Amino acid sequence: MRSNPPYILLFDGECRICSAFARAVRRLDVRRHLSIHPIQGSEELLQALPAEGRLGAAHAIGPDGRLTSGGEAMPAILAALVADTSFERRIRGSRASMSLLAAIYRIMAEVRGQLSCAVAPAPAARIPG
Repeated sequence: MRSNPPYILLFDGECRICSAFARAVRRLDVRRHLSIHPIQGSEELLQALPAEGRLGAAHAIGPDGRLTSGGEAMPAILAALVADTSFERRIRGSRASMSLLAAIYRIMAEVRGQLSCAVAPAPAARIPG
């Protein structure tokens, strides 16, 4: 098992939907290529983003240090789970793949938005691993 996974996933640790997504990704990360952390407490990794925009989306940091957010982060997450950086480049180079991943992320974000008022925030999450 790697001591320093090459990819980082950051999520809103106070959102139950985001925390459930992070737990699901953790279970799928059999190769342990992702380090998963709540945004709360990981601000140093997101210094390139305005503070008010950090909790609005999931974020990924790739092996090259590139920070992506929202639907743009999906190829990095997918590459960490199933392949490598060359797979991520192929996904990013495919308009159809990027459109599909953007649509999937929009649906997840919509569900989060619709349920966020109906579901009380969970305590800050800690994803083991």
